[in-house]
Amino acid sequence: VARIMMPRSHVRLSAGREDMNEQMQALAFFAGANSIFYGEKLLTTPNPEANRDMALFSRLGIQPEAHQTDIEAESDLQAVVDRAAHDKYFYDAARN
Repeated sequence: VARIMMPRSHVRLSAGREDMNEQMQALAFFAGANSIFYGEKLLTTPNPEANRDMALFSRLGIQPEAHQTDIEAESDLQAVVDRAAHDKYFYDAARN
């Protein structure tokens, strides 16, 4: 329901995935889950091995979300600001 009402939300499979077989995890992803905690160990419970997760994603045709570093994000934001500053409709309130 969360994915229908809020399509940009992240629905995360979390603790307990170690006890779920691949078929059950696949059903959860096909039902709308789109996020996991990645890595071998959570704070208080084991987690599937990273290579098992990647193999499952490969079989299901799931691509990891692109990751952007702070430097890349800052560079992208600066490019947007620079473009806006040269737009003929841009009013620079800082100049007055």
